Amino acid sequence: KAIFQAANQLGFHTDKTRLDHVSFGHVLDKDGKKFSTSDGNLIKLVDLLDEARDRSKMEMINRSNENKIVYSEEEIQSNSEKIGYSSVKYYDLKQTRESNYKFDYDLILDPKGNTAVYLFYNYVRINSLKRKANMSSEDILNLANKHSIKISHEKERALLLTLITFQEVIEDVLQNLMLNKLAEFVYTVSIKFSEFFDECRILDPENPELQTSRLMITELTKITMKQSFDLLGLTPVNRIW
Repeated sequence: KAIFQAANQLGFHTDKTRLDHVSFGHVLDKDGKKFSTSDGNLIKLVDLLDEARDRSKMEMINRSNENKIVYSEEEIQSNSEKIGYSSVKYYDLKQTRESNYKFDYDLILDPKGNTAVYLFYNYVRINSLKRKANMSSEDILNLANKHSIKISHEKERALLLTLITFQEVIEDVLQNLMLNKLAEFVYTVSIKFSEFFDECRILDPENPELQTSRLMITELTKITMKQSFDLLGLTPVNRIW
């Protein structure tokens, strides 16, 4: 109450803002034990971020050597920071605020799990599709002014039904102050898009009407994911390992 009153006196808190006191669980080590100040086993935030960045950088270099992918030194440095820092943020924000959770670097950077790496992987897929179609976001949005989406596959429908819940999710987050709801949403979008990508032929020049519809679905997915990333403080990359 004293902090809220001070914020009011300083002009930070007005009739246009909302302040809430919320509870949080504990962060545990990978053995399930609570981090303790007295034991001296705490991890400083700067060290955590540096470790996540360095692990991301090493993964990029290893994948580059394995798959013969050429990255510039600037791209490696920039992407490793974006992936590392975003992974730490997402791992924390996807947790239910009131619950305890285990801290583990391997889980944070898992490319196949519910991580920022997996989200970015699908986001990069979308950008790759547009490059192959030789179309920009503006081009696809112009198509949307002239054409409508036509659902012809169950995976298209499942993805779209998920996307249209975005507003409800945001309202839920604001009402209950549970950012994990937004993290769960964008993860579900990624899963639904991956299924759509795997089972539906998106680029089909011989069927321009179908291709146009599916490119619009793809662009809608990108817009929704990017908005979710912005709200969660995540910075996506153009290429990933």
